[in-house]
Amino acid sequence: MATTSYFSSLLLSSVTSSSLNSTHRKSVISPVECGSISGQNGPIRLRTGSGSSTRRWAKVEDRGEILESNCGFPVDINDDDEQFVVDSSKEEVVETIPEIPERDYAGTPYVPVYVMLPLNTIDMNCGLVDPQNLIEQLKILKSINVDGVMVDCWWGIVEALAPQKYNWSGYKELFQVVRDFGLKLQVVMSFHACGGNVGDDVHIPLPHWITEIGQSNPDIYFTDKEGRRNTESLSWGIDKERVLRGRTAVEVYYDYMRSFRAEFNEFFEGGTISEIEVGLGPCGELRYPSYPANHGWKYPGIGEFQCYDKYLMKSLQKAAEVRGHVSWGRAPDNSGSYNSWPHKTGFFRDGGDYDSYYGRFFLNWYSKVLIDHGGRVLTLANQAFEGFPIAAKLSGIHWWYKTASHAAELTAGFYNSSNRDGYAPIAAMLKQHEAALNFTCVELRTMDQHESYPEALADPEALVWQVLNAAWDVCIPVASENALTCYDREGYNKILKNAKPHDDPDGKHLSAFTYLRLNPALMEEYNFMEFERFVKRMHGESVPDLNCPREISLPESQEDSQEPEPEPEIKLEENCSLNRLISGCPKLEDMVLEGSWEDVEAINISSPTVRSLTLNFEEVFMSGKHRTNVVLDLLNLLHFNYVDYLAIHYSMNFNYLVDARIDIVLDLENLMQISEVFSDSMVELLHGVSSAKHLYLSGKCMEALNCGQPKLPTFNNLSCLNLV
Repeated sequence: MATTSYFSSLLLSSVTSSSLNSTHRKSVISPVECGSISGQNGPIRLRTGSGSSTRRWAKVEDRGEILESNCGFPVDINDDDEQFVVDSSKEEVVETIPEIPERDYAGTPYVPVYVMLPLNTIDMNCGLVDPQNLIEQLKILKSINVDGVMVDCWWGIVEALAPQKYNWSGYKELFQVVRDFGLKLQVVMSFHACGGNVGDDVHIPLPHWITEIGQSNPDIYFTDKEGRRNTESLSWGIDKERVLRGRTAVEVYYDYMRSFRAEFNEFFEGGTISEIEVGLGPCGELRYPSYPANHGWKYPGIGEFQCYDKYLMKSLQKAAEVRGHVSWGRAPDNSGSYNSWPHKTGFFRDGGDYDSYYGRFFLNWYSKVLIDHGGRVLTLANQAFEGFPIAAKLSGIHWWYKTASHAAELTAGFYNSSNRDGYAPIAAMLKQHEAALNFTCVELRTMDQHESYPEALADPEALVWQVLNAAWDVCIPVASENALTCYDREGYNKILKNAKPHDDPDGKHLSAFTYLRLNPALMEEYNFMEFERFVKRMHGESVPDLNCPREISLPESQEDSQEPEPEPEIKLEENCSLNRLISGCPKLEDMVLEGSWEDVEAINISSPTVRSLTLNFEEVFMSGKHRTNVVLDLLNLLHFNYVDYLAIHYSMNFNYLVDARIDIVLDLENLMQISEVFSDSMVELLHGVSSAKHLYLSGKCMEALNCGQPKLPTFNNLSCLNLV
């Protein structure tokens, strides 16, 4: 026992990752209302006859098996039924719902897929953070044919200390790494601060010299009616005011973009940079900062107008004078606060002041300031980037969309009430400046919003349809990204549906999709397999598991049950080469060898396409035979599951391994005679999987190591170790 403990410590000392975990999620807890369970291929909803709203959950294996639930009755998986049935102890109503088959996207237009890099990829000193880990992650993304990555070039980092003193060093190193992998780059000119919004896990302020100006002149920031300043981005009121040490705001943006263009000319000319997204407001989006979390906003509050700095107020007063109504030179005084609901305000309620003569004047002015700002900055962006593709991002403000006023959109600057299209003028402005549109929230489903917060009267699907069609109507490219983290098939299917509308007579489709965001959760085995599947479908490739639903039902009665048909087997003749069979499968990705292979002394597998390999020879455990060699040359393998007697020699070539599960058996009768061989064999096996991020070892692995004094490999990438 002491020896086992020693080798466990030795193995742990070989792990260099600072984020080691002792367990890994093998199953998920899926919380649902009224017994709803999310299955592998989509939502499976169970309705009980009691009408109870008790919160139900089920623990589901990665492959779909139900482990346990609090539904009060057993729930099983069946593959052969066309429907599922739920009958909780014969006291509940039985409901059957047919599975809706997924659409096959094979042969559809190719939509490039990018992945946003973490917000802290570059530190405050403009250094590349953890380049080795980034390299490993890019290897994995490249292995599933992701087209490229998106990165924020933070104004607060590059021009941090003094005007026109730019430090691009960390970005140069990053761009070289990306180019070496043959990936493309979407680069965001991020003229906003980071921190305080949903998903922000770092704090990157505006440049220090800007904040110094703001201390003496706080009106350079957007301001709400209580006088609170929002330091996330500069007010559009100073676009043409020389208050930034002799320069206007748009001149500052232009100088920054021009410096970037000169500094990274080789990446433009070489084709690594595919697009520049120009930051136009908070979060890089063309909108007012109307719903700031650091000022107390919570979903689904309507937000507040952000026009109370002296520069925007001066603009409003001038517009009122020109209109001949000096008294209109003020913002509404009955529009509520950040967390108000429309019907509780005099301005946004049905028939409220938003639709009065004054309300229409104010909202026209407020949205025009937004559109004019976008036009000014994009004009200079085109000059700086000399006709190179540029884009602008709009946020998907979907709450209160089903009300007449669309209050949350109005405070953000989108004049999109029920009797007016607020996105067509923005699309026209983008068309004028030859800019593409990037829109968020394409993964959200209206029914989910209604279930989680019905009072918000949200409709993300209608909003996405409206915005995408406004852009397509003026023939500008439309890209998109998800608004919230997305790992499930339902979300991916919604993105696909928006990316490639099935019934569009003109065959319109998105020009690109950017996934938010690269993180450890995405790299978990099941999440990453779903993401890889999504990428293939965005690329118009076929996937092997379409229309193979897994259903949920109660166990059948004994008299109705039937023995399942055995799965077909591939039988190889004694002289047949396994690699000869594999060579005839140029698109093979998932490979499983299992059953009785005791007469095969050596396993030799080579394939450039296999992503997942299972060698499960549990049936030969009684034979007591150790194979002579296991040779695995699988450059793009991500997932490895190995169950067998420990072989004498191992040779493995895995470049992108994410996880490995090792469960070996020893010939205990001859343990003393060949103990040193076992130890050396186990070290060779561990060397083969030393690049994995997640590693699972059985107790027999430790026992094999105990047979000698081995020198273990270093596990540079390991973040999760499970010894069972």
